[in-house]
Amino acid sequence: MQRKYGDTTRMQLCIDRLQKGDESARKDLLERAQKRLKAYATKMLKSFPLVKGRYDIDALVSDVNARLLVSFKNQRKINDVEHFMYTVAKTIRCQLIDLHRKLKKQSEKVQVQNDSSALSKAKAKTMGPVKRAETTEAASLMHSIIGTLKIDHRQLLEMRFYGGLSLSEIASTLGIPISTIKRRYEDAKKEASRRLNGNQN
Repeated sequence: MQRKYGDTTRMQLCIDRLQKGDESARKDLLERAQKRLKAYATKMLKSFPLVKGRYDIDALVSDVNARLLVSFKNQRKINDVEHFMYTVAKTIRCQLIDLHRKLKKQSEKVQVQNDSSALSKAKAKTMGPVKRAETTEAASLMHSIIGTLKIDHRQLLEMRFYGGLSLSEIASTLGIPISTIKRRYEDAKKEASRRLNGNQN
């Protein structure tokens, strides 16, 4: 009888093969990760309306896959599934930020700034850091800031916002008490908000 494995176990088996020198495991690992990669990308794309208006999710996933294949060639070791999914989330974030900056630069060449844009900027200055994070520019900045947090905070926010996991699901995945996860989550939000506020003042 063939043994059935969950996605996480299958991905870890690919990583184990890769660590033993089986280079074909890179492609297999990426194929196993497609469902999670698409879920992460769909979640993160919502914070980039300029990109969302020009790229569908399949095009974004295709670009991220290509970028991941290149990064895999330069990455010496993938430790485990947790480490791999962090790399996936980071790659999606970088791709979205690059696309947003590219599209914004293009639009600035053909569009004339009007009173409504000036009014939007004035309103943004009166918002608190959490509200500002919901605007396109601040969302891009917040994604960049998440990448600068210490690893346990960064990991938690990525699993929560990009992976769409509940705090209890994160606790179960990481094998950490829910009380610890809740404390870290509050600390991570405060630190990210503090850095966002500092960057926009």
